[in-house]
Amino acid sequence: MSPALADSSVNLARQNGFVNLLRGKGIEDIRVVQGDYDAQKTARAARQLFSAPQPPDAIFAANDHMALTVMDVARYEFGLRIPQDVSVIGYDDTGPSGWPSYALTSASQPVDEMVSATIALLMKQIESESIKPEQVVVPGALVVRHSARRPHFGVVEKDGLSVFQPQEVE
Repeated sequence: MSPALADSSVNLARQNGFVNLLRGKGIEDIRVVQGDYDAQKTARAARQLFSAPQPPDAIFAANDHMALTVMDVARYEFGLRIPQDVSVIGYDDTGPSGWPSYALTSASQPVDEMVSATIALLMKQIESESIKPEQVVVPGALVVRHSARRPHFGVVEKDGLSVFQPQEVE
């Protein structure tokens, strides 16, 4: 894919949100490498990370397909155990994420709610005959499987899935 994909607003928003949250939790050793949504580039990036003097103990990939590639490189080229040696988390919660051989923890996007919000926004614009930019945030969920060390709290069962729901600290 084109290098511009890494610079897309959606990709940058995901990356910035993730990095800012980690920094807010006091985690500063954050390395960002680009897989550009391409299996070969992702495998090269994973090899670079796992070959480093201090390899990562967790990897967040911008989509599930890249996360699955990272898992394959970790297991079959570096002999790493997932999640004991490295946690891997993806984004999109695609079909293969739920396969037992991967059991990928993944951020799930609520597609039905996103479509409904888009249609409502379009109808509002059609009815008002003006087009004003508007941003609608539809919260997703982190589906917790076995590719990442399980959080000590906040995992609940919902619709047959384990989902992380952060708890408010009082």
